[in-house]
Amino acid sequence: HLEIGVGVARPDGVDHTTSDVIRLAMNGAREALSTGVGLVVQSASSESREERKQRIERSLASALDGARDGMRIILQPNVDAWTQEIVGAEALLRFRCPALGDVSVVELLAAAARTGERERGDRWVLGLTAEQQSRLARDGERALPVSVNVRWETIASPTFPEFMWGLLTEYGIGAELLSIELREAEAIERVAALPRPLAALH
Repeated sequence: HLEIGVGVARPDGVDHTTSDVIRLAMNGAREALSTGVGLVVQSASSESREERKQRIERSLASALDGARDGMRIILQPNVDAWTQEIVGAEALLRFRCPALGDVSVVELLAAAARTGERERGDRWVLGLTAEQQSRLARDGERALPVSVNVRWETIASPTFPEFMWGLLTEYGIGAELLSIELREAEAIERVAALPRPLAALH
């Protein structure tokens, strides 16, 4: 079985040396081979975008490995429409790359998808949310329910129930303070398969 990746270098108004052109073509060929698209046209601007992707991927992996550099959550309040009281919140992941600054959620999720880190990212947010809920309780603050939006693959993992119970035990918080939300589109697609992983969490 033979696989071929073709890279084409395209000057984009920038003075290029022969080695620059060869590097662009080689990078394009490697990307074409790794993605299976067959042919990729590389320019200095596309190379810059690729370098940005790789930096985000490396920084994300480092953060998830325990460094936590740049990783944080913010809480978006849920307000009761009738009483106007805050009744809970949703945990949202934010990321600041040490080299690039703030990274958009779109870029972050795309990097996690490319590197197979989506489930680990979901678990990281759940863990940090549980830790924050525990800290509020220790400080005598009123803790409100916080929801975390996760992917179907995360919930369906055989080890997920054990992971969740481990979080609740480690941080000493009640299950009512940490809720899980499945993205609407995924819930509709997987509605028939939902009972099994949900039953394991009860």
